[in-house]
Amino acid sequence: MFKKVTSQKEQEAFATTWEYFCERNGWHKDPYAQTGERYQLLLSKKDPTIIGTIEFIPYHEEAQVERYFHFSKIPSIFQQQERVWEIDKLCLHKDYHRQGYFFHFFEIIYDHALLHQPKYYIAILEKKLYRLLKMSVGRRIIRVDKQTVRSEASLIPVVIQIEQIMKDDTILQSLLLRRNKLLLWKYFFRTGLNRLKNKAVRILRG
Repeated sequence: MFKKVTSQKEQEAFATTWEYFCERNGWHKDPYAQTGERYQLLLSKKDPTIIGTIEFIPYHEEAQVERYFHFSKIPSIFQQQERVWEIDKLCLHKDYHRQGYFFHFFEIIYDHALLHQPKYYIAILEKKLYRLLKMSVGRRIIRVDKQTVRSEASLIPVVIQIEQIMKDDTILQSLLLRRNKLLLWKYFFRTGLNRLKNKAVRILRG
């Protein structure tokens, strides 16, 4: 479940969530790009708690990301600038790590890619997020330099071949299968808890 930021109120909620992550992890607070498209990752339809954030920014040579790595020196990026987007402000709340929620970001990425038809995404990722993406899309995420260190975090510059991913049914089906397994697991987990609660109530009532 996700929501695209389209109002000032939603932008304020996005900023509150992202800046909390920054303060907690000691990250630099990059400014919000005027041309950026921001999304909130929500817990569920019934519970719209914001558990994650992601921003997509049209790339150009003077982009903020160039301060950390010169993507413009990569020929394919330089030559296809009009079809390159930066992924920024990607984060998942710590309470939802290792529960499969990260794969819901792929729904957002898929939605954005369908709309804008980018050839590449570029990003500076935490090592943990890089590994998750690598396991998910394999060789379609390319590490373009050694990891850099900023704000006490190990960060890795990457190029994501999103156009190739969108054409690869094997990758897309794999991501869909993981998402469906997660939703099924959550359903059985909630159902199991409800059954235990009902059983406990019957026992207490005698």
